[in-house]
Amino acid sequence: GLGAPASSGDALAYPWLGSVNGSASLSTSAFTLNAATGVFQDVGLSVTLPSAGTYLITATVRSSVNASAGVGAFVIGKLYNNTDAADITNSERILAQNATLTVLNQITSIISEVVTVAASKTIKVYCAKVFSGTATGEIGSDTNGRSRISYVKINDT
Repeated sequence: GLGAPASSGDALAYPWLGSVNGSASLSTSAFTLNAATGVFQDVGLSVTLPSAGTYLITATVRSSVNASAGVGAFVIGKLYNNTDAADITNSERILAQNATLTVLNQITSIISEVVTVAASKTIKVYCAKVFSGTATGEIGSDTNGRSRISYVKINDT
């Protein structure tokens, strides 16, 4: 889809630049993962895709995990289509992992998927803490690092 420049000095155009896009930051400083092991929670990070089409959705999630008993812990994240009450297929990612007890591990990880929708949909980030003993887990967002979700429409389907 690139066109040749009309005259010397003209720039080539990328059709997806300037297209439909949006983003949001997690508004709280920390979301505590307090559900039972493996139970996903809505962490409050979402965007609404405005219309039918194919989108690149990217969530950059700052997470931390600390196991104080057991054999370690990790935080897993995924994209969730809240409108249809369905997971985004294959979007699960390990966000933070703790293999050594009482050592806090913090990391910012990316979940990125191409998604095709037939109409407007709200996409959320869900996270779970997985552990065998005792562990704490959080999704953070502040001036030291934002948790964000964004989308760019790449095709009208």
